[in-house]
Amino acid sequence: MRPEKSRQRRRFAALIVAATALLALPLAAAPAYAAPPPPIATYVALGDSYAAGQGAGSYIDPCLRSPNGYAAQLDAVPRYNLLRQPACSGALIDDVLGAQISSVNRGTTLVTITAGANDLGIAQAFVACAPDLTSQACQAALAAGSAAIGTIAPKMGALIGAVQSRAPHATIVVTGYPAPFAPGYAAAVPVAGAVDAAAGALNSALQAAVAGAAAQGATVTFAPVAFGEHAIGGSEAPWLGGDSTDVIDFMHPNAAGATAYRDAILTALN
Repeated sequence: MRPEKSRQRRRFAALIVAATALLALPLAAAPAYAAPPPPIATYVALGDSYAAGQGAGSYIDPCLRSPNGYAAQLDAVPRYNLLRQPACSGALIDDVLGAQISSVNRGTTLVTITAGANDLGIAQAFVACAPDLTSQACQAALAAGSAAIGTIAPKMGALIGAVQSRAPHATIVVTGYPAPFAPGYAAAVPVAGAVDAAAGALNSALQAAVAGAAAQGATVTFAPVAFGEHAIGGSEAPWLGGDSTDVIDFMHPNAAGATAYRDAILTALN
């Protein structure tokens, strides 16, 4: 064999050995890249006294907006940035559609809505009926609520549609209302039972509105809220004001009740 060929074969053999050794080495781990953080939700809170924070104290304006309300508590959660809170005590669904919806725009990615209780006059019915369930004032209040319940779903459906039109990238959360009175108390006190039944009918109407809007393509979900024994007359620390002579706090969530609302919204979002 000629020396040149011998040297070529030795070099080739050496290359094979080197390549085999390289293949035997463990592969280096690929560099790890952290997943990008989820985007911050740009949040607008619409609605009535529950959305404003009435009952939670430290009010900042005539609408009884509170830094302890559920909107402010949600703002304190990472990823949620409360931009505007036009919610105002006493607002009807039509008021939200007419006076508050301008706070929503194409940059909004989260909207909460709590509205409908004022349309039925639930708290007013209790005040009218508490002295005498058979009184003329009580019967008139109950009749007005019964007549209004049929308007809730179409009005809320229109509001959801308007919000989605103004904020096409937004997730909409419509909250329910807790039964104001604990089950045992409601069973023992007829007027309390009637008010809890009205709250149940209101929640059913709101759920129907959400289901109808979702079927039409809206990105909307319903967040039920229940206080159980934390309701008025319950065995646990109250989350609602129970003094009917206190026109600010009565039947409105305190700070702990607002926390329960915040948690219900987070559950609906997740």
